[in-house]
Parts: sequence; structure tokens; C-alpha cells
Amino acid sequence: MPWGGTYKVTAEIGFNAGFTLDNTEGYGTLDNPYASLYATGVGVDITEDVQEIRIERGRSDQLQEFSASTCSITLGDYYRKYDPVNTTSPYYNTVTGTSGVTIRRIVKVFYDATQIFTGRITDIDVAFEPTSLPQDKATVTLEVADDFVVLANTRLEELTPSPQLGGARITTLLALPEVSYTNPTDLDVGTVTLVAEPIADQTILLDYLQLIARTEQGYLFMTGDGKLRFSNRLTTLIASSPFFFADDGTGDADYETLSVLYGQEALFNRVVCTPVDSLTPGIADDATSQTEYGISALHLDQLLCSDADAQIMADYLVPLFKDPVYRFDSVSATFAGNKISTVKQQAIIDLDLGSVIKVKKSFATGSPLSITQNLSVEGISHSITPTAHNIIFKTAVRQIASPFTLDSATLAVLDSDNAVT
Repeated sequence: MPWGGTYKVTAEIGFNAGFTLDNTEGYGTLDNPYASLYATGVGVDITEDVQEIRIERGRSDQLQEFSASTCSITLGDYYRKYDPVNTTSPYYNTVTGTSGVTIRRIVKVFYDATQIFTGRITDIDVAFEPTSLPQDKATVTLEVADDFVVLANTRLEELTPSPQLGGARITTLLALPEVSYTNPTDLDVGTVTLVAEPIADQTILLDYLQLIARTEQGYLFMTGDGKLRFSNRLTTLIASSPFFFADDGTGDADYETLSVLYGQEALFNRVVCTPVDSLTPGIADDATSQTEYGISALHLDQLLCSDADAQIMADYLVPLFKDPVYRFDSVSATFAGNKISTVKQQAIIDLDLGSVIKVKKSFATGSPLSITQNLSVEGISHSITPTAHNIIFKTAVRQIASPFTLDSATLAVLDSDNAVT
């Protein structure tokens, strides 16, 4: 691209067939362009036909569940290569009479060697526009979603698991015969011991996994390279040197836009955490905030934890939400021209859900003349066209801790705002 990044899109839309001598359908001919074979996990390179890519990952705020990440890829298709009913398409298998351009095929989007999205086709939309040419002007849009779609369509049979930490519980469930989820995972151990509560028959797997994440107050999502990621809440708090967006040249890169949210959306001065089958919820109140703003309650029900852990969770959440916060709600960066070096582009691409970033806003007048916040990345949006790649990070203010570092002027100071104490 003009800004230096290299992009690639692959899709497993051909047919996975082996080389066969004397085969009349082309499988016995080397370099046959009409037999679009692919190796599982590699796919067919369709980059040259891509016109636009839009990706949505994560959530809009930290109190929501993560939903399935989605990707929309628009392809130019003058010759009906991607039309599922075109029997002369290179992706049509004449042996089976089926098109490889179909749902549930895996699609991957790359920035250089980094996968920024992995998912399965859910819809294929074809649009024609008549022209004076022998062929129509046509576009095909592949709608793609990550493996949360698979998890949402998987149901558990009745069982009662043993007490386990979150990572072990997820591993147990994924290995069940009715699940048999064998795709890669990246699971933290977890910090909360989940109780041995019976799981009802036909429970939706994704719902239960999200309950585990809610109990942990961690993150559960699909990474860009297709791993199921579970992180505990402590993982999201530690940051040694977060990527720094600024507007005055002092950061790692300039941001394009910055939005601020200041209101009651995340104001909760009473938190009630109710474990399953418990009559003793964990309750935490902040009397000062309640006097100032009135009582605003956050209820987290059906947590898979003990009464003691529920109380710990309530005590943890109240300080985060007891006051309205002037917070940076989203920040964007744009790759275009030579605005951001390819090294910095790669560092921005490597930011994922749960990553920590630092953002600085400077002012020409008033006091203070600048505000800097540490933020967690809660959502990521990509818009990629031939002229620019725009990335929007949805963010939330987090209590960020940096590892205690000997000989550091800031990170070696006990009881410092910058150090673990």
C-alpha cells in the first residue's frame, strides 16, 4: 500500500483435492488455473480482487460481554469468480457439483505476517450493476465472523464439574465429546476458583464461557489469529511500557481523532455480586459517592464463585466506578502516506483487546494544559481501502500497574502511583 504496509486476504473457497494422474477435471495437470485447490489452513489468495475491508472486534464498554468479531470484505467480480452458482468459476468443483464459495469457509486477513482477523464466512452477498460491457459490473461481499459463532451454536450436556480455576474449567468444557473444540487456545490460569455448580442440559457453551469471564472480570475473545483467549483481571492491569498516542509529537505516534465521554454511563457506587444458589451476595457501597450522586447500582448475578470471592469482586469494582470520570472513550490512528512509519504501524497492529495504551490530549488554553490517561483496549475497528487504513480503539480507563523495577527512577519507588505496591 502507499503507506508501506503489505496486506493479504486468503479464503478456503476452492476445493481441497489431491493431485490425481489422468484426472479429466484438471487435477492431473500441473499449474492448471481452473482447478483452485487449496491446502487446509492456507487458503486461496484473493487479495487482488479486494476493494474494501471492514473489521469490528470487541465491545463498546468494559461492562458488556464480548460478541463475535466480524469482517466484511468487498470483492470486485466482473467475471463471476465468486458467484456461488457459476459452474465455470475456478472455485467450482465439477466433480461434486458444488461451489467452494460457500458458508463456514475460513477467511484470514493479514497485515504483513500478522493475522488481524480470522473467521468463517456467514453470508455471501452478490450485487450486479448492468454496463455496456459484455459482463456486468459486480461485487461480492463476504460477511465473516469468528469462532464465537461456533461456540454460540454448541450446547453442553448436563454435568457437574469439579471446583476449578477459570482456565482449567474452560479446558474441561472444550474437551467434552459434545464440544470437541480443537482450535488453538490461549488461556490464563485464572484467579477465582469456580464452584462445582451443575450445568443444565443444553446450556449454550458461549454463554457459560462468558459467565466464567464475568466471574473473573477478565477477557474472553477470539484473537486476530483465531485463538480463543481467556485472561484474568490481573493480566489486564500490568503494563511495562504501553504504546503512547499523543497530539504533540511526544508519543510513539500521533492519533487522528480522540473522543471523550463524561457522564453517568459508568457510574456505579453500589455493586452487588450474587453467586449461584447463594443468599449472601457480595455488596460494596461508597457512601460519599451515594451522597453526591444518589445510589446507582451494578448487579452481577449468577457468578460461579464463593460468597467470599463475590465480596472480593464487589470491593474491587466499586472504586473503579464510584465517580464519574472524564475519560478518553476512543482514539484512532490512520495509515496513509508517510504519516506513521512501518515500524510504528506494526506496533499499532500488534495491539489487541485487553492491551494497555497511553493517550495524551494537549490544550492551547486553560488548566491543565494536558491530560494523559492509561487505557485498556476494549474494541478495535479497521477500515481498509486503497487510500487509507483507519483504526479505531474503543477504550476504558483502567487501574494500571507497572512491574516493580530496581534502579528505575519511577518504577522502583514504593507507594508510587507508577509502581506495584
